[in-house]
Order: sequence, then C-alpha cells, then structure tokens
Amino acid sequence: MLTAFAKGASAYRAYLASPHGRLRLEVIWHQLAAFLQAAWGREAAVRRVLDVGCGTGELPLRLAAQGHAVTLLDPVEEMLHLAA
Repeated sequence: MLTAFAKGASAYRAYLASPHGRLRLEVIWHQLAAFLQAAWGREAAVRRVLDVGCGTGELPLRLAAQGHAVTLLDPVEEMLHLAA
C-alpha cells in the first residue's frame, strides 16, 4: 500500500498546485488555524509540532513559517522529499 502512495506522491503534489487543490488546502488551513487558536489561545509562544503522516508538508510548513518548531514524519519517503 505504501508503494501506491510513493507512486502517487508527484501526482498529489500536482493536485495541490491545481485550483481545486489550492482551494481545498486553504479551507483545511483555515479550519486548522481556528482549531489551534482555540487550543493554544492567542499567546505568541513558539510551539513544538509533530505532524505524523505529513504528506507533502504543506500545512506544517505554514506553521514553521510562523516560527513554530515542526517535525515531519511520513512512512512514504517520497512525500518527505517533496516536503523538503
């Protein structure tokens, strides 16, 4: 099964670059940001984040851009290469 994900890694990255994929990613990001704000509060503390099954890393990389310390894990090595 992981082989199927490995073969689809580039296709998934291309999907995320499509208009539908970008819209989907933005919707998920806004939901995640609202959840994290509710969980963490408005304080500006740097958090340590572990994303298990990170895929191409689109969402955790946004957290890293905000200054959080992010660790990415994925069983599919090709996904991690795309996230780097």
